[in-house]
Amino acid sequence: MKPVLTAFALAAVCGLAMAQAAPPSSDAISQMLQPSAGPSPSAGVVGVVVSSNGNNQKLAPIPGTFNSVYAFVTVLFYADFEGLHATAQAASSAPTLYVLAGFQPDGHMFLVRTKVNPKDNNRSVKIGHSKFASFGGVRVPDPHWTIPYTAKEISPGEWALTPNKPLNPGEYGLFVPAGTPANGPNSSPGGALYGFSVVAASAASASSPAVAASVR
Repeated sequence: MKPVLTAFALAAVCGLAMAQAAPPSSDAISQMLQPSAGPSPSAGVVGVVVSSNGNNQKLAPIPGTFNSVYAFVTVLFYADFEGLHATAQAASSAPTLYVLAGFQPDGHMFLVRTKVNPKDNNRSVKIGHSKFASFGGVRVPDPHWTIPYTAKEISPGEWALTPNKPLNPGEYGLFVPAGTPANGPNSSPGGALYGFSVVAASAASASSPAVAASVR
C-alpha cells in the first residue's frame, strides 16, 4: 500500500520546496532591508526581513545578555533575550529570511530555536558546550539549537536564507553572536537576535502567539 501524505505534511513539503528555490526578493523587500539612516553593509547586519505566504515583516535586533547556569559539575552558558514571544509571526513552516549584510551569513549568522522562560520573561539560546571557552572569542550557539539553512546571494550584500527542514510551531530567530564582524563593533555581550514565531496559518492573526517548541 502506498503511503499517503497528510494535508499538513504535503503543505510542509511543498512550502519547503518553494522556499528553497529562494526567488529573488522584490523591490519592496529590498527597500525594507535598507536602513533609514546610518551604517552601510560593511558595518555588519543592516536589515533582516522574514517572509512567509507573501507577508513580509522587518525584524528588529534584540540585544542579548550573557548568562551562566551551574548544573551539577558543569556550567551551561546562555544568551538571553527580553520577551517571551516575537512580534513577527510566520504562518509557514518554511519562511525565508532576507538579510542585507556586509558579510556572508555562513559562520556569522545562525538560525536558532529559542527556549521560552516564563519565569524570567525572556527567551534563551544555549551557547556552545559546557567546556566552551567562556572568556573571549566568539560565542556560537550549541549545534543542537541550530537549524541548517541554505544561503543564496541574490544581489550584492543581499542574501536569502531558507531552512533545510520544515519548522515546527515555536520561537525562532536569526542569531548573530557577539564578537563576530557581522554584529558590528558595538555588539552586546549576548549578541543579537532577530526573532520571529512560526505559527499555524489559522493562528497567524490570533492575539496569542504559539508556545515555543521544546529544546533539549
